[in-house]
Amino acid sequence: MVQQVEDNSSKASISNLNMAYDENSSSNSSSSDSDESQRNKKSSVKGISKPKSGRKVKITKEVLQDYYCYPQVEAAKLLGVSLSTLKRKFYELKIGRWPHYEARIKERKRSLTYILNANESNNPKRLDYRTLAVLNEAFADCTKPIRSYSLNESCI
Repeated sequence: MVQQVEDNSSKASISNLNMAYDENSSSNSSSSDSDESQRNKKSSVKGISKPKSGRKVKITKEVLQDYYCYPQVEAAKLLGVSLSTLKRKFYELKIGRWPHYEARIKERKRSLTYILNANESNNPKRLDYRTLAVLNEAFADCTKPIRSYSLNESCI
């Protein structure tokens, strides 16, 4: 009789373990489904499509244009792809060079020094006479309000 009680308790514990295993496996499959749905949400928000196998990533030219203002490394992180994948897609779309550097040049051309020294193309660090006169007058007495600074006719 004692053996039968032990056998019954071991059968009950085995069945409890099986039920616990079934619950864990179903929760694992649901968590993998949720992970997959989260990955799909990420890629759909960014405008790129990733197949389940992870082999081919489709990035359109329009999506890439939104990330031109960033360096390639940062753009790859924002798109959620590797740098190699980004470069490969850029090459496949036959766009040319990554235009981030060109954006920096455009920003420099909008700077005050560039605008004031448009005539002096050979040495961008050198100030022309007019710019130097304005800056000398502006910094002669820094306690004046900004509105009081004006370009005198004598400086021109």
